[in-house]
Amino acid sequence: MRLYHAFLLAMFVSWVAPPCVQSQDAAVDERNSVADNVAGDASEETPATDGEASSKPGSETETDERLSKLVEQAARERKNREYEEAIKLLDQVLAQSAGHAKVTKDALYARALSYLAVYRYPEATADVERAIEIDPQTRDYAYTRGVIARDTGNLDEALTWFGKALGGNRFHSEALRARIKVYRERGNYDAMLQDCEWLRKHEPTAREMIYRAQALLGLGRLDEALERCTKVLVAGKEGDREGWHYVTRADVHLALGKPKEAYYDLAYATAKYFPTREALVKLAEFFMEIEPDLHEAIAYWTALIEVKRFHEPETVPEDKRHEPAVARLRRGQAYMRLDKKRFAKNALADFTRYIVLEPGDATGYAERARVHILLRRDAEAEADLVKALQLDEGNEEYTKELEQLRRGASGAAPEESGAHTPSGNGGEGQ
Repeated sequence: MRLYHAFLLAMFVSWVAPPCVQSQDAAVDERNSVADNVAGDASEETPATDGEASSKPGSETETDERLSKLVEQAARERKNREYEEAIKLLDQVLAQSAGHAKVTKDALYARALSYLAVYRYPEATADVERAIEIDPQTRDYAYTRGVIARDTGNLDEALTWFGKALGGNRFHSEALRARIKVYRERGNYDAMLQDCEWLRKHEPTAREMIYRAQALLGLGRLDEALERCTKVLVAGKEGDREGWHYVTRADVHLALGKPKEAYYDLAYATAKYFPTREALVKLAEFFMEIEPDLHEAIAYWTALIEVKRFHEPETVPEDKRHEPAVARLRRGQAYMRLDKKRFAKNALADFTRYIVLEPGDATGYAERARVHILLRRDAEAEADLVKALQLDEGNEEYTKELEQLRRGASGAAPEESGAHTPSGNGGEGQ
């Protein structure tokens, strides 16, 4: 297994090297390809509404054509992932588009997609909602508003918007798949199965079968889930298989008490396909908890942090980078379990970064307090424990640690870090 792991890391390095490689993580791809695959060129998104004139006086027609060309140019910039350039062009359009409803809504939606790609959620929300006000019938707008809600953790709101995109029993592939994923995250597996049936009628693909397997897994119907996965991965066509399909079968194997089979599925998914976030999370947890090897766990958490390079423009500020917070927390815990004294500063940096990414989770403050105690920084430790208790009022463990610290019991750090998991979201589902 150790030799195979060395091979996996070599494969990962080969993926990291070329800058042109794009992430195949399904969740990340869906999010970043809204602009490329859902809307297409903004100028072609929707036909003119009945209230829009089909012909206009010369000057207005010329203005429409000129602004529409700028929208098309922005779409090309967006497709090349030059999001800031696209935003600048669309700013120009919107500064001149008063009285031109179609151009305005196209430009607003296109700018919303560009904002979404660089994690500027408030601006993306404002633009897509203005587009919806102009044209509430365009389902892509509702779908994209749902994506924003989902990405910002507002799952109930996301379901509402995906439902609007699917209103009137109208099929919208992206919205239906997105709703299936939210149902999975919410643990609503019966609703997930219903949507899988709807998806199968319109798109009977390997992806639908794996979604169904995930729902069956959630319902505890493990043999049926394994049968679905195997049908895709063994009997299905090579071109239909994706890395996250193997990750799903790995989940089924773990539920069946077969960790070795789960490891091989995860390892194959990482070596054969792009190392997705979910696969890396599960491999790291495998070496944290199932077959403990903290060096390998740290390697996978580090790889997980590095994956962000493939889908995130360099222009995104450091404090807004969309990296999985759980990787920072768990790598810090692995450092502390491996060698507290040697890796205390590494753990401190990871817990500090986790707090930046998840400021509302008490776990980060509590873990950082333990490092401060180890380093005999009692004032910093006390401040972090006080903050942890503000966020998780009444937590007996944090209360006890704070009392010990105030009695002057600083000197012995907790026996082990790593038993604490974040109260917020961890890895990303597919």
